Amino acid sequence: MGSVDATIVNGKDFDVIIVGAGVVGSALAYGLGNDGRNVLIVERDLKEPDRIVGELLQPGGFEQLRALGLESAVEGIDAILVDGYAVTRDDGDHQNLQYGFYPDGKAIMGRSFHHGRFVQKLRGAAAACNRVSMLQATVTDLVRTDDGVVHGVICRDHVGSKAYRAPLTIICDGCFSNFRRRVGHTAPRFKSHFVGMVLRDVELEHQRKGNVFVTPAGPILCYQIGTNEIRLLADVPEPLPSDLADHLVKNIAQYLPAPLRGALVRAAATDKVRSMPNSQLFPCEYSTLRGALLLGDAANMRHPLTGGGMTVGLSDVVLLRRLLAPLALHDAEDVRQALLEFQHLRVAHASTINVLAGALYEVFKDEPLREALWDYFKLGGVFQQTPMQLLGGYELTCCVSVAIVLSCTLRKLLFVHEFLFFISIAVLQVLGLACVRKLLVVAVYRTADHFRAASAALQQLW
Repeated sequence: MGSVDATIVNGKDFDVIIVGAGVVGSALAYGLGNDGRNVLIVERDLKEPDRIVGELLQPGGFEQLRALGLESAVEGIDAILVDGYAVTRDDGDHQNLQYGFYPDGKAIMGRSFHHGRFVQKLRGAAAACNRVSMLQATVTDLVRTDDGVVHGVICRDHVGSKAYRAPLTIICDGCFSNFRRRVGHTAPRFKSHFVGMVLRDVELEHQRKGNVFVTPAGPILCYQIGTNEIRLLADVPEPLPSDLADHLVKNIAQYLPAPLRGALVRAAATDKVRSMPNSQLFPCEYSTLRGALLLGDAANMRHPLTGGGMTVGLSDVVLLRRLLAPLALHDAEDVRQALLEFQHLRVAHASTINVLAGALYEVFKDEPLREALWDYFKLGGVFQQTPMQLLGGYELTCCVSVAIVLSCTLRKLLFVHEFLFFISIAVLQVLGLACVRKLLVVAVYRTADHFRAASAALQQLW
């Protein structure tokens, strides 16, 4: 493909069109604009969004935000510092899991906040860049040539429809993407729903932490999103109850500490209860697209229990920006090769978070695995630090995938890292290998008496 004539808006020829001004789209527009690209970002509704997820930014995500020069986006929005998780069982026993410290001694911190406030700060930063034009309109279609190459988008606003063209179109229109199927990507799988509300005038027992309650009804997550506001999210399997408030009061409140229980009952009587599907979407094959790229939740999703979505999305933005920086975007072959390299390189940060999210969710649903993981965390030290590094997104490797091989071959020798063994069982279920998983679970039951001895031996070996 040769050079594409771009529609001129505000006197600018566009190099890139971005569909969607959420976290990923806004951050990408800011990054590319500061690299000297002329960017058009199109958003259906520029009012502050109101969502119940995308509110906890892991430390790894904050590092990527800082790499983009956007760390000020968490300032002035009543964001809360988060230093780890407090996990509580239904018998009241709990464990505090810290992210840890950087080599310079500073505490590793994430941030929690109102999603809408964070997005508005990102949009403001992007709009302030003189290379970025922001348009409120609905993208109704992609502009394509006869051979399928995407050249831009068709937008509709209060005036009418208009085509905008650029050599590269990046689609960041979120989990409910209107364009996912149009570019040949599969539909997401819905595993369950998060049902959420905001609790007010109450304090968490474990401050500056994501408070996770592991219960027979499923995991419940509570964290601050403001000085006097706590987000409560309860995992509810399909089918979703018709009366969400009633479900929370009758089936969820009993597993919470008394102060949170009272706040939930008060909120259920007066506030709106929201739900959000917990989706899984494997990454698309970028080689099938020419002139366009799916990014963010439009391309790849995982269970939100671990709060890894924004970390993956912002890491993708940093990587894509680096790969596009030296290119002339009118050279279609160079762009295609860069997108293929992006697909390959993103595995390092995305696959671990994706697999870990699904695996931990499966572990929390399975009682013997929950108990085994609980005993593992009690060992402390590196036995907490390693999973917290993965969970926090600041020390990412592919060791979770390698665990499948290790656990199957070395388990009977008791020399395998137990955490990886438990995760690998859940990974097998995520991958659909149910029969193999059942055999491994039987092995867990049969070796339950050996857990403590194995843990002691591992501690000495470590």
